[in-house]
Amino acid sequence: MEYQPGEARKYRLEWCQLYVGVLTLVVVAIYTSLAYKQWYEMREAVEISRKALDANERAWLIEDVTSFFLADVKRLPAFIVHTKNAGKSPAWGIRHVVACRFDSARPSFIPDPYPNELTIAPGEKRERTLKCWSTSTQDAAEMAKGREFWLWILTLYNDPFAVGKDRKSLECWHRPKGSGQSFESCQVGANIYE
Repeated sequence: MEYQPGEARKYRLEWCQLYVGVLTLVVVAIYTSLAYKQWYEMREAVEISRKALDANERAWLIEDVTSFFLADVKRLPAFIVHTKNAGKSPAWGIRHVVACRFDSARPSFIPDPYPNELTIAPGEKRERTLKCWSTSTQDAAEMAKGREFWLWILTLYNDPFAVGKDRKSLECWHRPKGSGQSFESCQVGANIYE
């Protein structure tokens, strides 16, 4: 079969169109992958900025246990707890959950939170009496006699940056044997702030 003079030109033109089409496809694929990478990096940057804003502007609640006593007719262990909002935003819907233990293990079961809620503006401090509702009368008596124990306080609260979820802080306080009213914060790593 012989080519006519115009057919060779047509054949070269078809191959050129094929090369241009493949080259265009490769360029579009490279551009798409670069655009996707930029989009992904931008999303990560936005998430880092959001977390930084949240950490800087949110409410941060910090507890301080100041005294221990046996309260009510049931002689339940009770604690005067000062809660300070060290953040820049107000905290509302503050609920406390308390557990008393005779060992330093983090409790796996913590009783129901206090039903009444509290609101604290930035920089303010509130005093509240919290009780270990699940502590037996015998254990409470031993605590009053000076036995070493650990107090776990779980604080649940909301602020303008906690969209649709509770903030949580879990703090551990230790009263060494025979130390009376003095409490110390547990070792580093026991406390959790979310």
